[in-house]
Amino acid sequence: MNAPLDELAEARAAREATLGAVQERLSAIEAALAGQSVGARVRHDAVTRVKGAAEETIAVARESRWVVVGTAALLALWVLRAPLVRVGRSLATRLDQGEPRAAWQRFREWTSRKAKL
Repeated sequence: MNAPLDELAEARAAREATLGAVQERLSAIEAALAGQSVGARVRHDAVTRVKGAAEETIAVARESRWVVVGTAALLALWVLRAPLVRVGRSLATRLDQGEPRAAWQRFREWTSRKAKL
């Protein structure tokens, strides 16, 4: 045979091999698509991504535990800011009215009142 016919035969063999691989891949894709609906695949993908993000978040939180604790404490203070301000104002008012009794004096009076009951 001559060179052009040999090249043509090689090209046909390569084309047939490539076509077989493409058809094999296409049939695998069709089988995968037939197995699950689009909604199920989207849901599975979303759940997988959320699980990955949650695992990464937990890993970061374990590495920087004190940052998480500090942030939670600051958030708690922010949420409770109104009651804390109210308590602070009442304490300031009591201090402005005069020197408060010592805690042990208040405790002594309280126990004597309870003992009389």
